[in-house]
Amino acid sequence: PLATVLFGLVDTAWAILVAVSGVFYAFTLRQLMVDMGVLKILPLAVVSVIIFLFTVIYYLQTALTDPGVLQQETPEDTENDLRSPLFKYVVIRNTSVRLKFCETCQFYRPPRTSHCSVCNRCVENFDHHCPWVNNCVGKRNYKYFFCFLTMRFFIVFLALVLSATAIDL
Repeated sequence: PLATVLFGLVDTAWAILVAVSGVFYAFTLRQLMVDMGVLKILPLAVVSVIIFLFTVIYYLQTALTDPGVLQQETPEDTENDLRSPLFKYVVIRNTSVRLKFCETCQFYRPPRTSHCSVCNRCVENFDHHCPWVNNCVGKRNYKYFFCFLTMRFFIVFLALVLSATAIDL
């Protein structure tokens, strides 16, 4: 999985993230500084670079953080019964909770845990497998994924505002 994640860092999403921002900084922002003056655009340029850096940091944290993978059972830990019941009920805090058996991982999954067919592993609070970060989004990296999307929204919004300013000249 670490090799897969590292390979994912050089994939299309990484190229789009860096290339589109690089084109914006190299051409649009530079032209705005020439047309409107450096002092008017410099504060927005600094803010956009800071937002871009946070976007890259959150992208890397999302891609490199374990999403909450539950370890597969070793063959010695599992019972040799090939016909394990699909569901098992346990009592947690005086509440009956239904656990589903994962055929691939060979254990009963806790509530809100799902099996990712791409990664072939069970993930706590599984949201989805994101091909853009080449990792599952789950319990341990959901906040980084949300921050990545938020920062990406801000950088796109700022680029649109600055580009619209350039068109109105």
